[in-house]
Amino acid sequence: MTSVFHSNLSKDLSLILRDSDGFNVIIQVGENQNAKEFYAHSMILRARSPYSKSPFHPTGLRKRII
Repeated sequence: MTSVFHSNLSKDLSLILRDSDGFNVIIQVGENQNAKEFYAHSMILRARSPYSKSPFHPTGLRKRII
């Protein structure tokens, strides 16, 4: 039962990561012709990286981070 739950959860998270409709963060890297944008979900970033926690905290500032 638990392994089925984890398998389904993993599949659902993979779908979320591939879905660009629900993103709420754009990470811009590079300049001019070398510029690239990465679309992300703040909840995933917060869960996976301690560095990402403070900018996306509900009381955190909503500003461009360079």
